Amino acid sequence: MEIVILLTDLSGIAWPLSADQHVNAAYTSSMLNIAYKLFKTRREPGILLLHWGIKPQGIIETVEKEIRTVLENAWGSDGVQKENLHVLTKKINKAWNGNGGARIESRKFLKRFVPN
Repeated sequence: MEIVILLTDLSGIAWPLSADQHVNAAYTSSMLNIAYKLFKTRREPGILLLHWGIKPQGIIETVEKEIRTVLENAWGSDGVQKENLHVLTKKINKAWNGNGGARIESRKFLKRFVPN
């Protein structure tokens, strides 16, 4: 999810279900501030430390309300003007375009470890 968000420069909506999805969703929504996370849609707690007292409820009315709120935010000025997302997208594009650092280092790695 993170790569898609950064490459497209569009805010994402995370709906974590299992495994590392909870960590990735918390990281992109709380730390990087480039996505929205659906907190109340699940029935289990997930990562409680980053939920600021929001408890999962998993009932239809709550899910409906949360999804509506997240979509309004994502499609409104909040989603369009996420400065952190724009800054990170520019940095990633710079690193991978032309002679960017990520591209150069990837080529070095491939040249060293992947036979022709």
